[in-house]
Amino acid sequence: MRTLNLIFAFFIFGLLNSQTVQVNYTLTTNKNNHHLSKRGDYQLTANKEKSLFEPLTNDPRDLYKKDPDNIETIWVKDNLYHVNLSQGVTDFSFRDIYYTDNNYLFYNKILFNEIAFIKEDLGLFEWQIIGDTKTILGYECKKAVSQFRGRLYEAYFTTELNFKSGPWKFHGLPGLILSVRSVDNYFSITATSIKIKENTVNIDNPFKNKDYLNINQYKKNLKAKYLKMLRAFKSKQPTDPEGGGSIEVEFNDEIEDLGLETIKFSY
Repeated sequence: MRTLNLIFAFFIFGLLNSQTVQVNYTLTTNKNNHHLSKRGDYQLTANKEKSLFEPLTNDPRDLYKKDPDNIETIWVKDNLYHVNLSQGVTDFSFRDIYYTDNNYLFYNKILFNEIAFIKEDLGLFEWQIIGDTKTILGYECKKAVSQFRGRLYEAYFTTELNFKSGPWKFHGLPGLILSVRSVDNYFSITATSIKIKENTVNIDNPFKNKDYLNINQYKKNLKAKYLKMLRAFKSKQPTDPEGGGSIEVEFNDEIEDLGLETIKFSY
């Protein structure tokens, strides 16, 4: 009998560890310039060791709140779209993807006019669990808060499912994160459906053959890219005996404050 119980216990343990959860979310980013604001449907696929969070659309133009039929495509290169959203408002658009294993977070990010691939330690958040609860999609969720790169976030996670994962970069809570919002309503993610698969779904790193930057290298390269662009702009300006002008590049309309100061450039 003891042997049978032991076999049954291993069977249940193996079954739980082979499960995969798929959660659909709506992600909203409210940019200062409303033309740049986005709202899209994303899916998290997660098991005990890995997760993948990606848009459900293959066309990044679908992620804008603006009608994609009224978005003009300037050029497309290596899945990066340069788009004209309105008169004088352009953007570089792509499918933002986030992959995690037990230790690291991998994701892609705009580097001026190209895509960079970044690797960070997974433990980015210092969460404080507080007493509030609410029900999301039938699951009781607890509330947690964390300050992260310039914003205060409120998250709700459930321990009723046997997963410890979350959307975007949000990880580190003892359960599955179903809702997150910044208290200034700039950024929010809300689960819309949950599906449990009893079989293991293969979750591969989509960036495994890429060269990674750490976050400090990304910041350094981004600043260098903008300075190169500004110098090229300066070289094409006619000589003005009464003096030129100046350009400022600000980084204040972003989800994360990376500590990049305003670039001031005179010509």
